[in-house]
Amino acid sequence: MKGGYTVDLTQPEDMGGQSPGELSSDSPYYGTMLKIEFMGGVKARVHRELINKHPEFSARFDELSPSEPLKLLDVPGRVGHTIAKLVETLQVYFESIDLGLGDLASLAGQEIAGQCQGMSFASVIKLLDDEFSGFTGNETWLIEYLANRATMDSEQVTEEDIGKHHKLKFRLQSSQAMAV
Repeated sequence: MKGGYTVDLTQPEDMGGQSPGELSSDSPYYGTMLKIEFMGGVKARVHRELINKHPEFSARFDELSPSEPLKLLDVPGRVGHTIAKLVETLQVYFESIDLGLGDLASLAGQEIAGQCQGMSFASVIKLLDDEFSGFTGNETWLIEYLANRATMDSEQVTEEDIGKHHKLKFRLQSSQAMAV
């Protein structure tokens, strides 16, 4: 026990009719994990809750049995790994901000910056704008990161990208004003 808190990671005895391999959703450490298979047999498991935030992607799982993987065999394994990791890391960043876990948010921010190096500025803005609307108002790192990316000499930024950045920045700053 550290700091007055304990975390019990043991699996509950009664699985309540869940499928084998599916863990109880009573804890944030457990929940329904969906399987994805990429080119070359590379497999990933992603929480259903995270996939549900992306309706078009989530719909691909609707016709599958819970134990059947979504087969994205035309997607290289490295790309698939990056997709799964980025979705989870973005969620960690936003939840950490919301919970006041500054050190974890900073670490997740560093990880996001590393993962987004291969993405264009427009792709980063689109991802954030389309998928993450529930800003808490404390995303100062994100505002700075986007501003730095937009001004990099090697970055190709269009006027449309700048407009989207301003819109996203306004949403972030509006959230900050409401959080105060």
